[in-house]
This record gives sequence, structure tokens and C-alpha cells, in this order.
Amino acid sequence: MKRIFAVLLAMLLAVLCFAGCSKNEKTPDEGTSAATEKEKIAPTGGINLREKLDKLTVTDEELGIKGKYTAFEDIDGSVDSVIVGTWKTADGSVTYIYNEDGTGKAVTDSMGDSEFRFTCVTAEGYNILCEEVTMISQSDDGEEEKSLVLSFVAYEAQGDTLCIVPVEERNEDFTSHQAAVVLTYRADANGSIDAAIAKYPLSQETINGTWSGDEGSITIENGVLKTADGEYTVSIDKQNQLEVEKDGASTVYKMNVTYYKEYDYDNRTDYTEKTMLGLYYTGKNADDKPNLLSVMQDWSDFQENYYVGSFTLEQ
Repeated sequence: MKRIFAVLLAMLLAVLCFAGCSKNEKTPDEGTSAATEKEKIAPTGGINLREKLDKLTVTDEELGIKGKYTAFEDIDGSVDSVIVGTWKTADGSVTYIYNEDGTGKAVTDSMGDSEFRFTCVTAEGYNILCEEVTMISQSDDGEEEKSLVLSFVAYEAQGDTLCIVPVEERNEDFTSHQAAVVLTYRADANGSIDAAIAKYPLSQETINGTWSGDEGSITIENGVLKTADGEYTVSIDKQNQLEVEKDGASTVYKMNVTYYKEYDYDNRTDYTEKTMLGLYYTGKNADDKPNLLSVMQDWSDFQENYYVGSFTLEQ
């Protein structure tokens, strides 16, 4: 029996969905408001990830590509010139490079680099990025084997932004599907994405609403986050992280917005859907805890000083 050891996917979506690194808690200088200091709150009209997630979520069956391609050479596609270039996540942890000749590269802080081939197709009104990526499997005796597999993501380019969402592979053996929308920015000639982020900030509409979690609920509206413990000021920084402030101290969280589908175990045509918000914090030490600890789970057994908040949007 073989188990999947690693998948060097160009999109590295799993990394972006569940990465837990974040900035340490900090206190603004006395007499200076954090809002003034950082121009924190993203203006209305920025990129709303929930809208992108709704727009780009699709299955291979709905696209008509389920089982259609068995090898990269089977795909009758072409390189979409709009995605050619270098794209980076706002925190700079992942860079995607798409070349005119259909070759690409993903450069990451945490999982190394990977190269791939890609092409683009249009199916049922969706733009689909098709990639040939390397999968590494490991047998029980520790022997590694590499194989090439196809990966599909739906994408939308808007100005200097590129949003991608993995296509769901419908399989009767799967009981659920979860995917995040990944927002990247086009790098300029100097490799900087600062101008793109300034022009296309992440809208706070992305996180507005009431979100319920196992440890408690939060409500976010007009730059204010409410829990059973009180109110906090919230903003989105230039790395698209969530800054939560109260009583002069703040915690900066990595965050993502994901789509979650769970199928009925006996009837796979029946399923429930959720929009979820994830907040992640890693402390410097055991005493460094996030200020939303009351609604988060301590995952230190999984990763040292690691805290996770998982919330579902109430309809």
C-alpha cells in the first residue's frame, strides 16, 4: 500500500488553506492610533474573496472534463496571455511564474520550489488552468516514486490580480470537498507588488457577517469584531492579514476564506455547503497567545504555540 507523501502542486493550495504562521502580537506606540498609523481598513470596492469564491467554485462534472484527459498532451488548450508573468501572494510567501512557452514555476517559503507545464482552456464559461504537476508517493518501506498528474483550477484575472480556486474532482469515494480562493498580485519590473496591492486591496466585505465556531461566535461589521467577551477593532493589513485590536494591543492573524461541501454518506447526490473563515496564529513562545483565544482552539500538540479559529458563515 502506498500513501501520498507530498504533492508539489504549482498552486500549493493546501499550504495556503491551512498555513499557520502569523505576526506576533504588538502594541502601537503611545499616542498613535493603529488605524491612522497603517491606514488599515480596506476601502469598500476592493477584492471580495467571498464573491470570487462563489464565482469560481465548480466541479469537473459541471465543466464536462471529468475523465476527459489522461495526459497533458490530450488537452487542446493554449496559454492565456493574461496570466503570463510573475504573481505573488500579498505576504510574499508564494510566487507563481507563468511563461509564454507554457512552462511555469512555483517558489515557496515553506515547501521549496516546483516546476510544471501548463495550458488554459475555457469550459462552460469558466477559464481553467490545466497543469501537469509532480506527485511523490512513498511506500510503507520508505521508497519514493514520482509520477505526473493533472491539476485543474478555475481562475479570474482582474487588472493586476489573479484569483484561483481548485476545481472539485467528483469522486464517489470522497465524502467532502474544501477549497480556498487564492489571491495573487502581478509583480512589476522590479518584482514589487506594492502598487498592485494599493490599487486592489482586499475588501473588508470579505469577512463581514456573523460566523459561528465550536468555541464561540464572532460578528464583524464596519471595522468592529464582537465576541461574547467584548468588542475589537479589526482591519486588513497590506499582507491581507487580519489585525484585531483592543485596549492598545493587537494580534495579526493569517486568514483564509474557504468553500466546504459535505456529501451525504448514503446518497452522494445530496450535500450541504458552507462558507468558512479560518484564523491562524503562531506565538513566539507559550506565553504569547492571540487576543481571540476564547474563540480559538489550541493546536500546540500539532504545532508548537499554534492556534486556530474555524468559523462558518451564518446565512
